[in-house]
Amino acid sequence: MNEFLIKLKLAQNFRTELKVSKSEFLKAFKASVDPGSTSLNAGPFDIFKASKNDYVGRINDNNFKIKKRRRFFDGNLDLAVATGKFFEKNDHLVIEAEISSFRSMFIGYGILIILFYLVLLVSFPFSGDDSNENRFMFPFLILHGLFMLGVPYILMRNSTKRMIRDLEKDFYYMTKDLN
Repeated sequence: MNEFLIKLKLAQNFRTELKVSKSEFLKAFKASVDPGSTSLNAGPFDIFKASKNDYVGRINDNNFKIKKRRRFFDGNLDLAVATGKFFEKNDHLVIEAEISSFRSMFIGYGILIILFYLVLLVSFPFSGDDSNENRFMFPFLILHGLFMLGVPYILMRNSTKRMIRDLEKDFYYMTKDLN
């Protein structure tokens, strides 16, 4: 499943090396992440918290799981969750993470949408009315079904790309002051 998500660009692997010690990075990283849940429905009231930190999640001594904090009037739907580990190697800190925007609830959504449009498309020719309206509506029905599946896919793919870009930027600025 993971290879399939990577092929669809809904999940990507991320690796970076930083010239900083693990203990210094861990202290800075924990200071920039608020403790909390990374589930999709974890915090509908998360947008009202007055924290300056951009991330929510958990950080242990060797691994982490974080997501972007939702902000008030933020148009970006950040679905991506970064799950990774960090370790020291040859005087460098290596961070390896998997960023994934796919959540299991989208399987149910996809199945329901596909079943709904299959039933509609199969029953469409048997409606008993051979007017031009039915023939005219058929392409629009297919187009609407493609939008119902395509828009969530595009949102998830863009969320994954945005999370990788934000992590690279934030890790750089986090360690810039430590050197």
